Amino acid sequence: MPSVAEVKDHLGVDFTDDDADLLSKIWGAITEFEDPSLGQLGRSIIPRGLELRLNSFSDPIFLPRGPVLQGDDYEFEVVYDDTDGIEQTVANTVYRVLDPESSNSRLVLKTNQSWPSTSGKEQCVRVRYWAGYDPEDVRINNFKSAVKLHVEMTYDGNTEERFKVSQTIDRLLQPYRVYT
Repeated sequence: MPSVAEVKDHLGVDFTDDDADLLSKIWGAITEFEDPSLGQLGRSIIPRGLELRLNSFSDPIFLPRGPVLQGDDYEFEVVYDDTDGIEQTVANTVYRVLDPESSNSRLVLKTNQSWPSTSGKEQCVRVRYWAGYDPEDVRINNFKSAVKLHVEMTYDGNTEERFKVSQTIDRLLQPYRVYT
């Protein structure tokens, strides 16, 4: 996401008095954009580790807040409590992730595979994964621009300017919204 220095450059601010406030506004914008209860995106922007807790296995298992990040830098594991209540890890040869780049990412069984038996207790199945956009992904620039504009809007915008800036933010974020 944009640094305080990048936001200050965007705003034309060259003093340090407001640095803490600007940092707070950056994180406020990110939270507003990512949080599904606030209605902006419903997906992760910055890479973050998530844990989906389920009462049982299903096929498919939808992975919220995608895109799902994969690769050596991003842990992905499916664990469960077996019938004795002991945590076990499901081998990655049992499942695969479909559509990791979309908001419809899901975990499905591979052909001729089945999920193991669980303890049947609440949250006995856990999927640990990373979601968001890799910092090298060019799409991150749209989010950076939206964050800078949101900070601008909350930092010093008048009502008319806020409306125009808000419309621009909406246009930047529109392609990334998750509708449920």
